[in-house]
Formats: sequence, structure tokens, C-alpha cells
Amino acid sequence: MNTSRTPVICAVSATLDDGNATTQIETVNAPAATPAPAPTATTAAPPATTTPAVPPATPPVAATPKPKPHVVSVHTRVVAHHVVVTATIAAGSARPAGVHVAIRVRRNGKSIVLVKRTTVRGGVATWRSPKAVASGRYSATAAVR
Repeated sequence: MNTSRTPVICAVSATLDDGNATTQIETVNAPAATPAPAPTATTAAPPATTTPAVPPATPPVAATPKPKPHVVSVHTRVVAHHVVVTATIAAGSARPAGVHVAIRVRRNGKSIVLVKRTTVRGGVATWRSPKAVASGRYSATAAVR
């Protein structure tokens, strides 16, 4: 074991509150400097980190757009000599009320009426002919407006 000591001189200068300067000098016997140990193959623990007091800001979440309403089905039938057309509208998995629908009715390929209706609860828009109609082949189409 090495017991040699090396004298170290420390000097401290300070200015006091009243404006006077003072200096203090001390001599201390310190142990001789030893070389730093060689690094070993073991991994050192990572330095400890502190968590910030304020959490990091999260990016804003983009709002998903509402699905657009579309025509699911159109049914045409004749009830007591009147043509009845039912159009069903959906938006995603919902059946929205208040959607404007244009219904075109044709007889033997010729357009006989174009009406505008609004869906009620359940996403259904219905049109019934005001007068009794002649027999024939009636078809209908619907479009969301």
C-alpha cells in the first residue's frame, strides 16, 4: 500500500458585504493520486432519469368522417291498383332519418313520375300513386339528393 502524501495548496478569494476583499490560503496533505481502474466487461446501469412533471402533448386525433348515406334497396309493388315504392337508405350501419331521396317510377321503361321524399325513422322513404294505375310492369330507382 502506498502511504505517500502530496501537499496541496488551496487559495480562496472573496469579496465581503462591506466591500473589503479577503484571501485565505491553506496547505493540505492529500494522498497521492491513484490511476483510474481499467473498464471491465460488465455493463453499467443506465443513469437514472426523472419523469417530467408535465406529460408530453399527444397529437390530436383526426375525427373519423361520418359515412355518407346511400340507397340500400328499392322495392316496387302494386297494392289495390296503386303503385307503392319503398326506398331504404343507410349510412354505415345506421338507418338515418331526414335524408332527401329522389324516386323515379317507370312503366314499361317510360318515366311516369319523379318525386322527392324524406326518410323517416328506419331510413325508409315511401311513395304511393295518388290514383289507381293501369296494369303493367312498374319499376323504380332512387338516389340520395
